[in-house]
Amino acid sequence: VLLVAQLMVILDITAVNIALPSLASDLHLTGSDISWTITSYTLIFGSLLLFGGRAADLLGRRRMFLVGLGIFTASSFASALAGTAGTLFAARAGQGLGAAMLSPAALAIIMSAFQGGQRAKALAAWGAVGGAGAAIGVLVGGLLTEFTDWRMIFYVNLPVAAALAIAALKIIPADTRKPRWKGLDLRGAVLATTSLGAIVFAITQAEGAGWTSIQTHVFGLGGLAGLAAFAALERRTDRPLLRVERLVDRAVGGGLFLMLAVTGSMFGLFLLSSLYLQNVLGWGPLSTGLAFIPL
Repeated sequence: VLLVAQLMVILDITAVNIALPSLASDLHLTGSDISWTITSYTLIFGSLLLFGGRAADLLGRRRMFLVGLGIFTASSFASALAGTAGTLFAARAGQGLGAAMLSPAALAIIMSAFQGGQRAKALAAWGAVGGAGAAIGVLVGGLLTEFTDWRMIFYVNLPVAAALAIAALKIIPADTRKPRWKGLDLRGAVLATTSLGAIVFAITQAEGAGWTSIQTHVFGLGGLAGLAAFAALERRTDRPLLRVERLVDRAVGGGLFLMLAVTGSMFGLFLLSSLYLQNVLGWGPLSTGLAFIPL
């Protein structure tokens, strides 16, 4: 049950990449605006993962799993119905919020439900789903876009999520503790997410507004100032989402920097290659999805 939930989260990152040209044409997206179809999901998902993990610890792991699943499902439905770019971006951000609650809660349930060798097997399966899900996602995205419509990528989540909710209520152990609201650090989560969003907005809109424009400077410098304020806030918080001082550790800080470079490059590669293969070389969505599988 937990692995299928994680697979659904991963699928909605890679599958949408394949559908981008069709989606962009339908909703009249051009230039850097196309990238927000992916960015609005991954930005919220990534920046709120720490908060989602904390919420699962304090409010209950199964509770947060089900809440995250509900938000993800409702947002998938809204994405499928989106008639404008703004509506789609907002719905995709909602999917990211649901995923940020669901994914760490599922991993925490694995850590508590399995011990010893069984835990090692469960974690290995969890890691495998991450890699396999990316490959399955490009194939599913290609198939659905080629033979139906890009909206089916979101509609297909609905029956899967309904089955997951029923199975989770029957299989996942119920939370025994009452929810504890103290220590969530909601201020830190909002500040970090807003700051990262401002920086990304400044970069993606700079081509149109100008790199030296007031808009680019306000959002870019404001985002950097927000991250500095987040670091200062976390150092004065009793239970911070991120222990900033750990970033000076070469293993932790260096590892995070390398992962930032790797994932940034890979997401950029997925986006640009999908557009190039379909818009320039004239490949169909299914051929493009198959071409991504070796990667």
